[in-house]
Amino acid sequence: MRVKSTSKAGSVAGALAGALAEGEEVTLEAIGVGANYQVIKSLIIARSFLEKNNLKPVTEIYTAKKHLGEKDVTSITYTVRGIER
Repeated sequence: MRVKSTSKAGSVAGALAGALAEGEEVTLEAIGVGANYQVIKSLIIARSFLEKNNLKPVTEIYTAKKHLGEKDVTSITYTVRGIER
């Protein structure tokens, strides 16, 4: 799932929590400070939803260089799994 600086953290959190509650692994990709801020907020919000299902989100973070148009940028990828508490 690509997250932008204009993404609504609550919507991303809902999609994330729903997928994790179903036992899925979720990959979030963000480029730029604003997008990464939305990912972090989403993870915080999703955590409160997941606690009700006795789950805890575990996140692995990776970086990669990408070429967008004329620019080289760093993409941050968050791989999130839900584990039982």
